[in-house]
Parts: sequence; structure tokens; C-alpha cells
Amino acid sequence: MSASNFASAAARGLSCFALAASLASLLLFASPGAQAQSQSESSDFSWEFLPDDTLDKGFYQSYLYGVPDNPSEDWVLAYGGRLYDLWWVVLLVDPPAGRHPAYPKAGVAPDLETWRCVSCHGWDYRGRDGGFASGPNYTGIKGIDGKVGADPQEIERILRAPEHGYTEEMIPENALSALALFVSKGQDDPTAQIDTTTRRVSGRPDEGRRLFQTICAICHDFDGRAYITGEGDGLNTLGAIANSDPWRALHKLTNGQTYADMPALRALGRQSLMDLMAYLQTLPEEPLEP
Repeated sequence: MSASNFASAAARGLSCFALAASLASLLLFASPGAQAQSQSESSDFSWEFLPDDTLDKGFYQSYLYGVPDNPSEDWVLAYGGRLYDLWWVVLLVDPPAGRHPAYPKAGVAPDLETWRCVSCHGWDYRGRDGGFASGPNYTGIKGIDGKVGADPQEIERILRAPEHGYTEEMIPENALSALALFVSKGQDDPTAQIDTTTRRVSGRPDEGRRLFQTICAICHDFDGRAYITGEGDGLNTLGAIANSDPWRALHKLTNGQTYADMPALRALGRQSLMDLMAYLQTLPEEPLEP
């Protein structure tokens, strides 16, 4: 079954079992020499360890950069969400050179940032009609929300076309299929439970507290002030991120943090994620004094 046939089948609503079976025979996302070792000795693929000179190898574990033998749809959608965030880091390939040709000349993003899907289309996926409607992130480019439910093959063609210019050398075919599937099936309407004016999340903080204290606090501590990799924008606590940019926080919770060993929580379901988000907004926004 080819990647294109898989994408078409996924669009017709394959069951999770059939989807997983198809993906198990397809997914070889990273380039040779940059793949994590499979957790199963019976894999059809020959998985390799990461190069010896890979920095921070503790982050680049099989969990983050390998492919399970029987991937679920949630796994593929989360993987596609991380590609949307920072695809060259996920794939362990060299970052693209220069400025993306479709990025507006008036835009202020550094050259490398212009190659990120999120830099144009936003954390809420609405581009010029959402959180990036004004301010330093404004590009005037529409979002990807109009492609919800679209044929993943159509999305793949758009990504390969000259306007986007993502070649197979940049993003291999099967990785592109995961990104396209995320665009088609992985977007939940981020405005449904996040007020676009106040940025307050409609969720149950007490339920979120249970999740945070038993899952997230092991890395972030009980006040959300520990182990924050961030985006270099001065938001250094989970409380600050959740209150200032809840759409970004939701994307990271749902799909995982691209360059850290943070799990994707997509499988918890939408309501649990919104409960968790509501609790994050109660946490301190100021970092600890040095």
C-alpha cells in the first residue's frame, strides 16, 4: 500500500485498527542515519542509533523520534502536530537555508523561523483571522482551519507545490503524509473553549489539577515553574504560557513539545486537555527568583 493510497484510505475513514496496520508498514519518517532504534527486534525496518555527535541525546529517544510497530491514529496525528511546529528538529535533518520564499517581506520572523508552519498559520491554525491577526506575528496569510476534513492527498500536493516548496529531501514522503493527516484530522477548534478576547479557558480546574499533579508535575514541579524550554519570548512558567498564549499551550499539550522529552497528551481527549489548560491558568506566572 503506497503512502498516497494510505492517505486516501484515511480520508475515507479507516478504522483505527486498519489505519494502524497501514501505518506500521509505511512510517519511516527520518532520513537514514537520523533514525532512532525500534523498540522491537521484529521490525521490518533496520533502525539505526542516532549519530554519536547528536547533542542532548537524552532528548532524542526512541519514544520521541522512533516509530512504533503498530502506530495508533492518535500517535500519527501528534507526530504530524510536532512537524507543524518544528519539522526539521523532529526529523533530525539540517535546517533549511535562507528565508522561505512565500513569507511576506514585511514579516519580522528570523529567516529560519519562516520555514515553520506555525509561523504563518498560527497556534490556533487560523492565521490572519486568529491570534496572528495583528502584532509581530502578523503575516496576512490565511490559516489551515479551512482544510479540516480535506483529502490528505490534496494537502500533500499543496505542501509540495512551489508556494510551500517542501521537497522530499526536506520532508520525506511518509512524514508529509503525517503532517497532511494532522491538517485534515488533527485540528480541534481552539476557539470553542478559549475566549478569543480574554484568553480564558472554559474547563474544570479541579479536574485539571488531578491531571497536572499526577502527570505534568514530575517535570514541571507543582507550581509549573520547572523545566520550561519555551520559545525565547520571555514566557518562563506554564502559568505565563497558558495565560498569554493558550493556543500554543494547547498545541504543545496535545501533540508534545518538539525539542524536549514531553509526551503528547492527545489520547486524554479534548475535555481533559481543556481541564488541564484551565488549571494551568491558575499557576504562578512569575518565575522564581534566581
